[in-house]
Amino acid sequence: MRIARYVGALLATVALGCEGPSADEAGDVSGDTATEGSKPTCELVSTTELAGVDTIAPNGRSGADILAVIPESFETTLTWDLSSLSAEVEVLDASGQSSALTLTFDVPMNPQVFFEDWEAMDASGEVVQDVDVVCDDFVRTAIGVSAETEDGALAIELSGLDVGFGPDHPETEDWAKPFIHAARDLSSPSVNFLAPVAQPADAGKTLGLIFDAPQITGSLTVYATSSEETYRLVVARW
Repeated sequence: MRIARYVGALLATVALGCEGPSADEAGDVSGDTATEGSKPTCELVSTTELAGVDTIAPNGRSGADILAVIPESFETTLTWDLSSLSAEVEVLDASGQSSALTLTFDVPMNPQVFFEDWEAMDASGEVVQDVDVVCDDFVRTAIGVSAETEDGALAIELSGLDVGFGPDHPETEDWAKPFIHAARDLSSPSVNFLAPVAQPADAGKTLGLIFDAPQITGSLTVYATSSEETYRLVVARW
């Protein structure tokens, strides 16, 4: 994931994306990168395993900071989003506009924690200094996530999901939170696009979660690809 912060014009889509609750493309966690030939883009230059969960990384975060906000389980309400300005869908087995949602988290006994160093690079792959582009470094670890709605429309169990945590930016009042942003092939929920194309959603779906104790916000984005373009809809938010 590339995080590019443009000073004076902060481009941020929260993961979970552009249409989701701060967690659409993770909640946010992902920022748009500059187009080639204009601003440099943020690229991952190195990944280092930390000695333990309590080890403080160069960005001031640790694995313990992440684990501290991840509960064993969490119950909330999921809201189904069936239409937007550009698309309309149906979610099979969904009853009404909302459903109770249970999230369960599986944290390894001895989790591995990594520090990611991101740098601004130009089109040639050279690291550059650009006052308008600030690349955030991240601490990451992996957990498992299960999600199930009472109406039965959503039932997923995923392992090895990266949880990332970056630095705060007090100068822009941007306070970072641990997040998950993952694109996976999921059969659940079963979604059919009604407009602008009539076809089943692609198998690929994007899950976004933001851990903001005591709350956990998130979204699930589905896609449909035609011969000409790809349509997207954030189909669920919680």
